[in-house]
Amino acid sequence: MFHCLANSAVSRYFTIMSNNTEQTNVIILHGFEKEEIYRLVKAIKSELGNNNEVAFAMTTATSLQTKLIDVIKDVQEEHDYFKRNPPKTS
Repeated sequence: MFHCLANSAVSRYFTIMSNNTEQTNVIILHGFEKEEIYRLVKAIKSELGNNNEVAFAMTTATSLQTKLIDVIKDVQEEHDYFKRNPPKTS
């Protein structure tokens, strides 16, 4: 399942990937500024609602050299880890 969301404040193209074999959808963002990422994540979460499980990731030099399926698996594993072990707030 692919979900695309256009945001008028962001004119760049972005790719959203979903792995149908897992329950966690993965959205991979590339080439965005920090503030653009915050706006995109907020808009996507708002559009999809709270019942949708989504893991977000940004590309890195390493991930750009890795097979996409391996990146998706890594993102899903990290997402699952942080769901089970949320960061402590002070």
